Amino acid sequence: MDQSVREQFLRDIDRNPSKFPQGIRTLLEARGMGSDFEAAKRQENRYKRARELFNKRTW
Repeated sequence: MDQSVREQFLRDIDRNPSKFPQGIRTLLEARGMGSDFEAAKRQENRYKRARELFNKRTW
């Protein structure tokens, strides 16, 4: 049941985020930015390992 409530909440956010109070919208935006940062960090770590591999010419 918790999962269905969460899914409904996320759908409501996507449909009409302006109906939420400003404080909630700010928190949701911050959460989204945090997710973006983590994804970018993981991608950069993959690129870093690839650069190290190419620089060592071990491929």
